[in-house]
Amino acid sequence: MFSIRRRRLLKGITLETLAERAGIGKATLQRLETRGDCTFENFIRTVLALGMASEL
Repeated sequence: MFSIRRRRLLKGITLETLAERAGIGKATLQRLETRGDCTFENFIRTVLALGMASEL
């Protein structure tokens, strides 16, 4: 199991930067990190932007 927020912080990526790379809004990424609330598409976009596709 992995935490999107933990992985983002370990990689030294800001919330704004990851949201931009994933093509989603900052508020959307915040909801994903804090509540796990997002669409499947936004989850996949975020995982790909973090380079974590192999962990799926």
